[in-house]
Amino acid sequence: MPRSALTYPVTATGGLTVAIFAVGGALLTWLERFAVQGPAEFVFAAHALMLPAWLAIFGQLHCYGAVVLRAVARGHDDPAPPPIGALNPFGSAAIPLVIGAVAATAWCADAAANGAGGAATVIAALLLATTPALVAAVALGDNATSALDPRHSIGVIAHGGVAYAMFAAVVASGYACLFWAIWYAGGLALPLVLAAAACVFLVTQSVGGAILFARRNELRIDTDFSPEQDVAHAVAENERELVELMTDLHRLAAVDRNRQAYARLDEYLARDRYRNDARAHDALRQFQGRTLRLEHAVHYIERLVAARNASAAWAVCKRCIDEDEAFRPLSDASVIALVSQATDADAPYAATLLADFVRAYPESSLHANALFRLAQLQIDRLDQRGDGYELLAHIERDYPRFAALAAFRDYAERARADRTG
Repeated sequence: MPRSALTYPVTATGGLTVAIFAVGGALLTWLERFAVQGPAEFVFAAHALMLPAWLAIFGQLHCYGAVVLRAVARGHDDPAPPPIGALNPFGSAAIPLVIGAVAATAWCADAAANGAGGAATVIAALLLATTPALVAAVALGDNATSALDPRHSIGVIAHGGVAYAMFAAVVASGYACLFWAIWYAGGLALPLVLAAAACVFLVTQSVGGAILFARRNELRIDTDFSPEQDVAHAVAENERELVELMTDLHRLAAVDRNRQAYARLDEYLARDRYRNDARAHDALRQFQGRTLRLEHAVHYIERLVAARNASAAWAVCKRCIDEDEAFRPLSDASVIALVSQATDADAPYAATLLADFVRAYPESSLHANALFRLAQLQIDRLDQRGDGYELLAHIERDYPRFAALAAFRDYAERARADRTG
């Protein structure tokens, strides 16, 4: 049961609606039962005069029930004040028609329950199956009159699936309580019985709305509050903000204010700890300012490597080298991590970075490591064995401590053995 199921009847609007129905309904019921004791003409006139009053009293409760049904179906957990005019049963021609359909359904169901015959039973079953769909269609429709189109009710039944049977049973039971109280309750306790029936009705409308909310995707209900809607709104807002940012960055890059542009971009990304890095990178790939694009990429690569996502960083790095052969990652450690991801097809990219390693990172302590990796690439993958053997000799001569490592000695001995063999 939704959290709001028991709260709607106890709100100010709900309590006033229940009170009007209880007091007004009790007075009309007492008056009607007094009138039936008179002549037939008097009885007919009394019923004719009381019909608009019943429509007003029953209609305002029905309208508030529709507000409850619509609110819960759209994802509201707490009661909200109904829109102006929403409780006026004379505000739309659709409301009397729906109330008439509900009354006809109740009358046929009562007749069938009292043994009126097979035809009444069939008609009652048909109305019980379809009238709740009409109630839902009109309650959910932005235009109540257009919602009378049978296609809307058929859509509720078809897209409601198995859940529609539960919805129809819940909604029908709420209206059944109201008509039972009007037709069969009596005595001085009648206002209390009517009030209790009205509260039950509002609870069933709330539960019915919760059933529709569970089928909101199939019924294409435009929800106000739901996890999907929240996510969709957040995504749309992020997209809008990113488009505005890219527009501003275009303007700055157009006048060579790249440093200011990158500061704006980094401020935007740092706000949520760079979770939008990938989206910004993709957006910048369509960006006209290459300097800003590569500036972001060099920092993006560092963050990917730090997050242990070297494979994604390597893909970004290769695209940047394709765009600018002079592109180099920000740190020496990142280059070593990136070239470790290189496949045979990527060997030229790795060789480009490693061959320029000493120049690009003159203070690095990884020079020997980079040269050794380059020698391995040249010997094993690039068919540049001569250059590779020269690099091995260069490492042994200029980096004796690295050359003393077992991994280097084993590889160098094996490579030279293959060369002489």
